[in-house]
Amino acid sequence: ERGGTLVTCTGTNFATGATVTFGGAAASGVVVVSATSITCATPSGGGPVNVVVTNIDAQSATLTNGFTFVGTSPTVTGVNPGSGPAAGGTTVTLAGANFATGATVAIGGSAASSVVVVSPAQITCVTPAGTPGFANVTVTNPFAAPGTLVGGYLFLGAVPTLTGVAPSSGPVAGSTAVTLTGTNFQSGATVDFGGAAGTGVSFV
Repeated sequence: ERGGTLVTCTGTNFATGATVTFGGAAASGVVVVSATSITCATPSGGGPVNVVVTNIDAQSATLTNGFTFVGTSPTVTGVNPGSGPAAGGTTVTLAGANFATGATVAIGGSAASSVVVVSPAQITCVTPAGTPGFANVTVTNPFAAPGTLVGGYLFLGAVPTLTGVAPSSGPVAGSTAVTLTGTNFQSGATVDFGGAAGTGVSFV
C-alpha cells in the first residue's frame, strides 16, 4: 500500500510519452519499452484499483481492478484486561503493531464491536460472547493477512457455588472420598481443602 512496486503493463498501441495511473494516482518512472510493454513504479494506494494507460493524444485504456495494493499485516502482542465474562461486553485494549484504519477484531472467531484504532499500536473494542476458556484474538487490516495472538483472551465461565460436602468430616490423614454439591461446576475444576489440593477429582 506504500507503493514503489516495479510493475510491467502489457497491452497494445502504447506510445512514447504515455502516462500510467493506479486508482487515479500517477505512477512514477514510466518507461514505454515498446508498443506492448510499459514499466513503472506504483504510487501508494489501498485495495484493488483500476490501471489506466493514457497516450499523449489523450486516448486511454483501462484494466479494471488490474492491481491490488496489499496492506501491512498487524501483530497482536497483548490484551488488557486479559479476561472477562463469556457473555461478552467487556471493553478491552489491544496492544501490537501495524494496526490500520478500518481494521477489524475477532475474539474466539466472533466479531468484536465498537472497534477503534487509536494508533498503529493500540485498538480498543468490546468483546463478543464466547465459550468459557482461552480464545484467539485476531486483528485484520484492510487487504492484508490477519495477525493473531493465540489464546490471548480468557472467557470466564459462571462462578461456582458450593452448597454441600458429604460426608462433612473425616480423619486428619485424609483420603476420605467426598461428594461436593453446588452449581456451575465445570470439567477440569480443582478442589482444595484448607488450601491443600484434593485428589482424584471427578466431574459428575
